Amino acid sequence: MNERPIEVEIKARISDPESIRSWLAKNARFLEEIDYHDVYFKPESIEGYTYNRFRLRMSGKNSLVTVKDKIANGGGEACAEVEFEVSDTAAFIAFIRSFGFAALVEKTKKGKRYIIEAGPSDKPDGPARIELIEIGGLGWFVEIEIMVANEDEIGGAWKRIKKIFRELGIGEEDVETRPYTRMIFDGPK
Repeated sequence: MNERPIEVEIKARISDPESIRSWLAKNARFLEEIDYHDVYFKPESIEGYTYNRFRLRMSGKNSLVTVKDKIANGGGEACAEVEFEVSDTAAFIAFIRSFGFAALVEKTKKGKRYIIEAGPSDKPDGPARIELIEIGGLGWFVEIEIMVANEDEIGGAWKRIKKIFRELGIGEEDVETRPYTRMIFDGPK
């Protein structure tokens, strides 16, 4: 059994953020504004794109380091995460660079986060967090994540997320399986 909570997430590209915003205003509870600048670091010795990386997320005066261990991929992502705060971002960047880490890609993420509590028949029964976001250079997306305690709950979380996507009018063809970092690294098509 996994000791860390597992983040189960699916994202979809959208063309009409206003219709999504309207649905969320009626069916979800607003949590917060999102305004992140993320830098993904990798060992300098690795050429090209890699999943051997970590994220430094800067938001206002706060910085957070995240490492994700992929557990499953079934039309979405399921990852165990390790996160910790950094009190001095510039010092942390100098520290990791002295150990041979370099920036892989940078990403901006702006939008709003909402929450939908689980209904009586929903399994797993944790809340679904929904982000309506614009990713710099890539466009608008909806991300839905549900945290689960163990791998047995991943399939149920994916089903709940897909159900919410259907309610939002988002089809399977809109689901984006590539990480934002891959899309940014590859550049526009």
